[in-house]
Amino acid sequence: MSEPAEIPGGPVAEAVAVSATDVGGAMDHPSGRVALVTGAASGIGLASSQALAGRGATVVLVDVTDGAGSEAASEVGGCFVHADVSDPRAWDEVVDHVRQHHGRLDVAHLNAGVS
Repeated sequence: MSEPAEIPGGPVAEAVAVSATDVGGAMDHPSGRVALVTGAASGIGLASSQALAGRGATVVLVDVTDGAGSEAASEVGGCFVHADVSDPRAWDEVVDHVRQHHGRLDVAHLNAGVS
């Protein structure tokens, strides 16, 4: 596996930087990887979280809906982080959580709708 690409932009960009040659591998073979899914409390985000967890990924579910987000995290064996992804400051908290609890981020599915 090659080194992650250098991406300027602080901790958020650093956290989601992945090897350009490994992107397909991360999605095709998520077992043992740490995946972050936004908009994860319902719909496509929930289905993505279920699919990733079902294939062996550790999933960090991010959403603004606490009850459904916590329930979804329990269902998939992941963890829930409350965050409004339209707020740049919230991303610092998400990245801090991932670093503290998982040490790395391998897959990011940025599914949340922002208006």
